[in-house]
Amino acid sequence: MFGNRIISVTYNTVSVFGSTSAITWTISGLDVTLGLSSLATALDPADYAGIEAALDNHKVSLYFTESPTNPFLRYVDIELVSKLCHAKGAIVCIDGIFATPVLLSATKYIGGHNDVLAGCISGTAEIISQVHNLHHVLSGALNPNAAYLIIRGMKMLHLPMRNHIQLYSAKDNQSTE
Repeated sequence: MFGNRIISVTYNTVSVFGSTSAITWTISGLDVTLGLSSLATALDPADYAGIEAALDNHKVSLYFTESPTNPFLRYVDIELVSKLCHAKGAIVCIDGIFATPVLLSATKYIGGHNDVLAGCISGTAEIISQVHNLHHVLSGALNPNAAYLIIRGMKMLHLPMRNHIQLYSAKDNQSTE
């Protein structure tokens, strides 16, 4: 999974959350302060021609973005990007930081009280196994108190989800009237 080119998104070097960009560049072995560009390509997420060119010209192993992006709330055509990347054998990673719990932000949706930092991944068993192994190497672990806070938040998750459903149902009914 690792060791090839990574495609990430950018808007004048600020596209995704700063720490997310730092992690992407670090994992790729790219030191952006030195201007190295052999292992990563940064593109505007709406530049689908640029994504295709990067896929055609490099052995891309990973496409990474947020959708919607933080802080600009720009959306990525996930279906199109997935088709382009999967056709070339690249993995697509979408950070759903502002999305609903389809792709979970444990910090925002499951924690719910702004007192825990956590997340989760979804994917094939092979990808999850690779990430799990890397996770062990990097020594990331949720401490017992954070785990308790996540469990507490899960018990209350039905309340914000019910509110989302009611809000969007009301908007949908208004638009059809």
